[in-house]
Amino acid sequence: MKKASFIILFHLLSNIILLAQPGNYWSVSFNSEASLLAGAVVGGNSDITSIYYNPAGIAEIEDKKFALNANLFNLSYTKYKNALGTGLDVDYLGFTVQPRFISFMFKLKKAEKLIWQFAIFNRNDKRISVYDQIEKPVQLVKPGFEENYTGNFDFVNDYLDSWGGFGVAYKINEKFTIGGSLLFSVKSLNYMSLINVNVHPIRGSLPDTVDYYTAISSNYEKLYFYDVRAIGKLGIRYQINQFGFGLNLNIPSVRLIGDSNMKRSISNTGIYDNGEKIEDVYLNESAKYLKSGFKDPFSVSLGMAYKSLSGKSSYYFSTEYFYKIDTYKAIDATKVVNDKYEPATDFLSYKYGAKSILNVAIGTQHHLSEKFEILFGIRTNFDPYEISNEGDYQYLNEFTNPSADLYHFSGGSKFNYKQFSVIAGLEYTIGISRNISEFVNFAEPEVRPGNNLALTGEKNNNMDYVYNTVGLYFGFTIGF
Repeated sequence: MKKASFIILFHLLSNIILLAQPGNYWSVSFNSEASLLAGAVVGGNSDITSIYYNPAGIAEIEDKKFALNANLFNLSYTKYKNALGTGLDVDYLGFTVQPRFISFMFKLKKAEKLIWQFAIFNRNDKRISVYDQIEKPVQLVKPGFEENYTGNFDFVNDYLDSWGGFGVAYKINEKFTIGGSLLFSVKSLNYMSLINVNVHPIRGSLPDTVDYYTAISSNYEKLYFYDVRAIGKLGIRYQINQFGFGLNLNIPSVRLIGDSNMKRSISNTGIYDNGEKIEDVYLNESAKYLKSGFKDPFSVSLGMAYKSLSGKSSYYFSTEYFYKIDTYKAIDATKVVNDKYEPATDFLSYKYGAKSILNVAIGTQHHLSEKFEILFGIRTNFDPYEISNEGDYQYLNEFTNPSADLYHFSGGSKFNYKQFSVIAGLEYTIGISRNISEFVNFAEPEVRPGNNLALTGEKNNNMDYVYNTVGLYFGFTIGF
């Protein structure tokens, strides 16, 4: 009974750091013409990315078309001010290189009004590795003795979301087209988090009558997660004179398969409070094949495109409304997908949810000659994360991610020669979020009985999160 009481107590008070979640919806960049237009292509010119932005745009193809778009590099710098307590900052420099978008579009001679597209692309790739250690003298566990306080923060997150599928569009007439696509999302996550505190007397400071001691408080998590989902899209396009209009419906994703393997432990040993020893606590639980999955919301996007009378300039606008996702168990440790394995307790369960948001994007395209054009774009990318702390979800673990409202600025050029085109450009992203919860408080340590990290201070809302990314993109398209 005593052990069970400690498990309940620590579970109710736990506040675990897990920086791993789908994040902002418009973080996608396919390194294409649509990307340099900031994705403002629902109403026109989505080209090879039509399968994603508006499948009705697939009907714009005239001949077979193959596209390969690559990310030459994506360099990001993230700073967490006061992340480990006041005055204790951490930062992360990230660098990724990988293919982004492969597409093939074609039509059959027997049904020329029916155009098909197959595509494989990367929608989200988030890799973070942060480590820091602080050391300082304290008088904490046994006041009156000089002690050494060592706090370790070690975090690794490797999150990948890859999509693939097919789309088809039907050209009803020269003005009106409809289309649909069926896509499959494969999400994977490798995650490890360790927060450890060690307090011991500085050697030589103890009298011979006092034995050497060590107090330890730690929180360890490790998991592997994958989730396969199906997503449907329905779109329409209408063209009249210089104006194009588009509507796209994104149907909520349907879970196909997915599970997670997890291990979590909490340890508090050798800790004294006001001269009284606190009972040692060691909680450990692990499980395999836990039911898991990240939901994708229902959304509606609208777009408009305008081409000047001279045909040398085009302007684009798109907006998308994402509906709310009520709080749910992203990892439900009480259920398994393989009957050969036993479920765990909610000690391993995590919740997730999202609020309704509206994003907007604008883009412009200018033909300097028959072969050369330049493109620019800007888009918002607001943070949707929101969960409930009431009812059944009150004490579940929370995905705590210091996210922010992001703003993307893109620009580049396109070179056309017969059926061949090359595109290159840059995208810069900035996001700032202030006064959010610290990862942990090593700066003001205290003994806090009943907490999962009993040798850390109470977390304050004084962390600032600053995110900067620069991406260099390249792609080519061949028609035949």
